[in-house]
Amino acid sequence: MVALSAAVCGFLPICFAAYLNGKRSDSSHPSHHLVRGAIAVLLVIGMAVW
Repeated sequence: MVALSAAVCGFLPICFAAYLNGKRSDSSHPSHHLVRGAIAVLLVIGMAVW
C-alpha cells in the first residue's frame, strides 16, 4: 500500500507538470497526455499487483 501511494504521489505531479508545460507553450497535445496518463496508471497497477 505504501508503494502504491508513493507511485500515485510521484506520477500525479509529473503528469500535471507536463500538462501545464504544454498549456504554457500553447502546444497542448491531448493524445500525448492521455498516453502519459495511461502509462502512469499501468505502472501504478503493476506496482500494486507485484
